[in-house]
Amino acid sequence: MPAPTFDSTPRGILHWARHTPNAVAVIEGDRDHSYGDLAATVVRYTKALTASGVRPGMLVGIECGYRYLHMALIMACELIGAASLSLSEQDARAPDSGMERCDFLCLETAGIEPGACVGLLPINQDSIDRIAAIRCDIADFALLDRRPPDNAVLRLVKTSGTATGRPKIMAMTHRLTEILIDRTQMFHDDSGHAWNLVNLYSFTLRSAWMESAVALRHGRTIVSATLPTVFDALRRFDSARLTATSGDAVRIARSIPPDWPGRRPCAMIVKGGMLQAGVRACLAERVVERLHNEYAMLECFRIAWQDADGVGTLHPDASVRVLRDDGTEAAMGEVGRLDVRSAMMVDGYLWDEQATRQAFRDGWYRTGDLGYLSTPHTLHVLGRADDMLNLGGNKLSPIPMEQAMRDLDGVEDAVLIVAPAGDGADMLYVVLEAAHPDTAERLKPRLIEILSGYTEVFRTLVLPQLPRTDTGKPRRTALREQLSA
Repeated sequence: MPAPTFDSTPRGILHWARHTPNAVAVIEGDRDHSYGDLAATVVRYTKALTASGVRPGMLVGIECGYRYLHMALIMACELIGAASLSLSEQDARAPDSGMERCDFLCLETAGIEPGACVGLLPINQDSIDRIAAIRCDIADFALLDRRPPDNAVLRLVKTSGTATGRPKIMAMTHRLTEILIDRTQMFHDDSGHAWNLVNLYSFTLRSAWMESAVALRHGRTIVSATLPTVFDALRRFDSARLTATSGDAVRIARSIPPDWPGRRPCAMIVKGGMLQAGVRACLAERVVERLHNEYAMLECFRIAWQDADGVGTLHPDASVRVLRDDGTEAAMGEVGRLDVRSAMMVDGYLWDEQATRQAFRDGWYRTGDLGYLSTPHTLHVLGRADDMLNLGGNKLSPIPMEQAMRDLDGVEDAVLIVAPAGDGADMLYVVLEAAHPDTAERLKPRLIEILSGYTEVFRTLVLPQLPRTDTGKPRRTALREQLSA
């Protein structure tokens, strides 16, 4: 019998709460939450937010590290007709994070100034106990059967801000959300993936919510995990799936427990960068049966699947064009700037007309990446145009060299940056993330070997941790500013 389908996540939860109320929906810490529990929690927070003054069309900011409550608040906003914006504690303390646009805030961290918002719900033990005491009968579950209009804005999502250092905000309508969830379900269906989910991330990342929504609509279990607990979470299931940033995928590969039983019928999707061949082979041979490395962006969702050599096969919904500097279309095999579009593309950025005009033109999104097409459906991504290294007049992608350095013993991550030295001349810096300060000196012969043919002059910097975006990407702009200073 085919699995039931739903046109909203609350409707999926309603179905499973009525048919399998004791089935486990979410595991977080030492607590198991059933579908009956989750349905009641969503209903209670819908009532609580409504009583607190949240109305259709409002924007609600949610800063809550307890993911179970965070997802309940997201769905409560949807049922009311309000849009939600997930915030980290860092977001809530930062200017221009989007919080200043919110009409209502749900804040877990004490001491954050709520600004001029209409209302505030502190997320603390007192409020949790008070809302848990709100009456909720089976008849109240009918609240979950509400469906927002297609054009209603459900969620606001933010870019990582990797290129500019300033995140940009986009609106997700119900229609666009359903398209994204549908494409995610189709991919997992076609790949034979299990629906149980190991979720490593907060809901500030769109993919964390999309993947969670798919699991809940299928009546499966979500385990909220962290990198130190990811293998314990995977052991809970015969089969499961997880999504990881490329940097976290490296950390997972390097932390396989000695007693790990070996490759399991699980699937891993890697986002946010190309995975180096050695790490990919390790994960595919020792951890998961299926590993997928995607080239994607918030503005357009999934564009291509990248193989072990970094060669991408375009997604059926995606189109790519390669442009020369003068705006004309490049020939097949010619390197240029990549423009993309897809059925899942957003219209632009909220509250930033200039950025929208710069990034969205003629129905295309300008990625800022360099690459080329070797066939109409085969994409080679060389990296960010702004990250290309100018070494002796030759422009080179840092990706192959950085990947080779990440495979060196003791190196967690590596970034190559050209920045002015003390005399004003450009200098190549090798920035290593490593636990030991002497790592660069110990590995200097190998670094020289990797950079041979490009340059013989470079400087090194070892940091215990690179500055990163919410998606785990190194903040190259911040590193460049640090080195220039």
